[in-house]
Amino acid sequence: CMTNIGHFRAAAKVLEGQRDIPVRLWVAPPTKMDQNELTKEGYYSTFGQAGARTETPGCSLCMGNQAQVREGATVISTSTRNFPNRLGKNTNVFLGSAELAAVCSKLGRIPTVAEYLEHTGGCDRSRLGGLPLHELRSDPGIRGNGQGCYRLRMKTSPSSRRGRASREADRLVELAEGLAQSGSRAEDHFWESRLDGEIDALLQNNDEGSLNAALDRLADRESRAYEELADAIEGRVEHVLVRSSDGERDVLLFAAPVLAWSRMPLPTRVLGPKITEEIRQALKAHVFADDTDVVLADYFFSPDQLPESFGETAEFRTSLMSHLADGRLPVDTGSLNETAQFLADQRYLLGVVAGAAGKALFKWQEGMVNREEVHAAWNKAVEKSLGELLPACGFEPMLPRAYYVACRDADRAARPFSITASVAFLCTTLSITPNNLVATIAGCYNRQLEEYRIGFQVADEEEVIHGIVWPLLGAEDEMSDVVDEVETVLKDSGLVRIEVLRQRMPMEYCDDCGAPLYPNTEGEMVHAELPETGEPSGAHLH
Repeated sequence: CMTNIGHFRAAAKVLEGQRDIPVRLWVAPPTKMDQNELTKEGYYSTFGQAGARTETPGCSLCMGNQAQVREGATVISTSTRNFPNRLGKNTNVFLGSAELAAVCSKLGRIPTVAEYLEHTGGCDRSRLGGLPLHELRSDPGIRGNGQGCYRLRMKTSPSSRRGRASREADRLVELAEGLAQSGSRAEDHFWESRLDGEIDALLQNNDEGSLNAALDRLADRESRAYEELADAIEGRVEHVLVRSSDGERDVLLFAAPVLAWSRMPLPTRVLGPKITEEIRQALKAHVFADDTDVVLADYFFSPDQLPESFGETAEFRTSLMSHLADGRLPVDTGSLNETAQFLADQRYLLGVVAGAAGKALFKWQEGMVNREEVHAAWNKAVEKSLGELLPACGFEPMLPRAYYVACRDADRAARPFSITASVAFLCTTLSITPNNLVATIAGCYNRQLEEYRIGFQVADEEEVIHGIVWPLLGAEDEMSDVVDEVETVLKDSGLVRIEVLRQRMPMEYCDDCGAPLYPNTEGEMVHAELPETGEPSGAHLH
């Protein structure tokens, strides 16, 4: 949304003749109109030849929701925001122009001034629909560091942060390390109470920087204290203890994710009073403990529309709390981000549950039913309401849980769901059964294993008709049992023939459109194309 078509033309000019860039380059035009024009003008071919990954027009990495970079990665971004963790966990984000991003992708690092001018000498934005280069070079957002290298206004690198970390970040690190080294419940309580107090003060003062600086420092040390601090921050964001005329009450922000797929765009929409109340009553009857109060946000959120920072999430929880008596929080839809469309994606119901302090909030805490039984009852209770929200869609409601863990559950569950959705899509579109499909799994590498790609073919035919990207999450790597998990999901979806390529495959993309290439049974990376009788999916699955 902060780029125009001239920026993409300028970046392509810098990349002309380049092949096999040493880093990952993501390209996401703001609109489909720009994408179509850039394709027609041949710039998408330049991006593809260079090895860039072209995304569905929209937010992509900028929001950190449709996709994220690998943990601890360094990024040069053409967006206007680089607050910590926006593009991925512990990311180090520089802001710059499209030309600078293109030069960085060629060199694998931020260039010197001389290198920048050398690589952009033939690129004049005044002829490409953007700002002339002389205006870019005087942009106050770029600063020289006296050593011939660019230093952009940004979240500084972890090494430079250590010497001047704030007192608040120092204190958080000290308390988290104390908790990590604790040897008793009594000592745990000592550290936890002080850590909670520091976090609450920073959230109240909107000091997001100190929270993230402390997390970054602990991540650098690979300390268990990182997990302690992350858990403490998330806990203070999603939960609060309040005093009322009825005594102290626990208030918890929760999420109820829904996995969905459709050949049509998946909706995000206002729920309306009727559906909001139906879902709220289903939550009270089947998910939350007796004598709890529930308020629900009157909107069906996409991942792009969730709160982006700790502070924003805490503020959203507070807004919901203020409407507990009403049971419904109206949402200002004008303030929400646009949603990138995928064949399969997540949608979210968000709310707050409140109950007597120290008492059960969820049904399974009462000991009468377990989580699986609660999940089954919830699915049955909301089937009709979700059917109205997701017409002509396949969907699976997930177990409502505390906000952060529910979001992580949804991210992990979305991967196998994308396979199930793709098989259903292909069988419906091509009028075949799953045992007529062949799936080929390949690990794709840059400097290390980045993701698995799955190519689908019709049995006894050569063409790859569809593909899925299965991203790695958390600490997963080539030693993890990811391939076994993928094979199990494919078999459960009805596939009989599954090929696994043992060789390392490159992260290849189409030279013309920039779409990922997928493996076939011959061990080649090829473009996925549905037969002419089939309907195009319109989006890649992630």
